[in-house]
Amino acid sequence: MRYTIGVDLGGTNLRAGLVDTNGTIHYDTKVDTIVEEGPDAIFGRMVTLIKTVQHQLPADGTLAGVGIGVPGPLDPVAGFVFAMPNIQGFENTPLRAMLAEATGLDIELGNDANAAAVVVRRDTFVDNLGGGGAAARAITANCAIAVAASASCAAA
Repeated sequence: MRYTIGVDLGGTNLRAGLVDTNGTIHYDTKVDTIVEEGPDAIFGRMVTLIKTVQHQLPADGTLAGVGIGVPGPLDPVAGFVFAMPNIQGFENTPLRAMLAEATGLDIELGNDANAAAVVVRRDTFVDNLGGGGAAARAITANCAIAVAASASCAAA
């Protein structure tokens, strides 16, 4: 079975989950973002979180890639973050290329609010992660599925 890793980059928490192509969440976890520590520390936590979830991949599973929900404006095609209103220091950042280099995985970026809208549109609101908001659940279930289909989250 094919799986994807969905990540929600939030100002309070970084959430991630391992999702199959049916939208079933097989593993989820979160860590504090700790925005005060700056972008390098946040980036390091993102890489660690992705690798932690990757280790939960079943032996017979294949990983299609990683979908990252990002707050704020970005270019999902180029994988470039322009700014994040609640997380300073990521202005004009090639986040997709940086994460791909650090993890060796295919990465797609999407705006977290767009991913939440996808959930409402598809009427598949997954609430397995608890807490957070629509974006946290949307990214884990639907943005990751968009990656599996080789589409960016914003175009899903």
